[in-house]
Amino acid sequence: MRYKALVMASIFVGSSLAWPALAQTSTKKSQPRTPVRRTRALPPPVQPVLQMAPEAVEQPGVAQPPVAVADPNILLIQESRPYVARTNAVQRFVDYINFGPGQEKLPLTLTFKNGKVENDEQTAPRYAWIRASVGGSSVLADNEFASKGKVSVDLTGKVGAGADQIIIQAGGITGATLSWAVTAPKVVLTSCKPEEVAPGDKLTLKGANFSTSTLDNIVNFGDKQAQVTQATPTSLDIKVPDDAQTGKVKVSVTLCGTQTQSIDVKVKAIPVLDSADLMEGPPGQPVVIAGKNFSNKPSDNKVLFGDFSAYIDSASPTSLTVIVPEMPNPQYNVPITIEVKGVKSKTSLMFNIYNRVF
Repeated sequence: MRYKALVMASIFVGSSLAWPALAQTSTKKSQPRTPVRRTRALPPPVQPVLQMAPEAVEQPGVAQPPVAVADPNILLIQESRPYVARTNAVQRFVDYINFGPGQEKLPLTLTFKNGKVENDEQTAPRYAWIRASVGGSSVLADNEFASKGKVSVDLTGKVGAGADQIIIQAGGITGATLSWAVTAPKVVLTSCKPEEVAPGDKLTLKGANFSTSTLDNIVNFGDKQAQVTQATPTSLDIKVPDDAQTGKVKVSVTLCGTQTQSIDVKVKAIPVLDSADLMEGPPGQPVVIAGKNFSNKPSDNKVLFGDFSAYIDSASPTSLTVIVPEMPNPQYNVPITIEVKGVKSKTSLMFNIYNRVF
């Protein structure tokens, strides 16, 4: 009985201790539970890839000097690196064609090579289609390549001085390869006529791919520059410089930074009159003329008193002994001139002719 009473007391005490907490809990308002949504993370959206090859970064390039190619009559102005497709996505390449001074005036050809061939074997695939523009103008449409691996486009008159931007869009499989090159006909000099000239003479140059502008063709005459008086694609007329060196002189043509091979031309010296031992005398009077660039052979020299030819008694490179010709007299300030092998003196001496005294 006593044991039962103890058990009941323990239950009562435990209940009394727990009751306040239960009562307190029951007085609070229940808060609604916010449901937690579980979502699956989605991958980022796939963006179209425009692959740009490292060598086609959109920035101005540096003008390259002309490069010689296998064909001696072709000038390679610039050649691109291969543009290789890194993915199957549409490719976009941006580059610059750099022209040297005056090269934009040349007859220009832009050649595209689609794919790569080595030893008659296809070593890189072609693009399925290609579009290209230069300086904002379309130069190549999608279907112009068709089954061909190379297409050439005329750029003559379509570019400006300096650098012109070239943009290429192409579609193909990974590894497809494309390249381009800009070329022009190389200026060629084949002959110079006549082969012997004097300062101030006309000289005609024959060749190919000259400019029709007289200012564009630079004719190198030894260490001088000759004036071009007339120009066609195959011929240049020039004036031999008045101060050209005598003897064998090399002549070449430079056009837009490229120079032809040189051709030798012989320049004859101009005879010069310095003085005469007499300044007056009658017909038949011997006169000694001093100067330079005379011929040792009397018949190569021609001496004129006005319009009358004088007999030459003796000759050396620096002296001529002549006889005053028979001519109307008296005459005053008659010019004495000399011609040596067809080359006329540019100076003269004055001589007075009077009647013979018997």
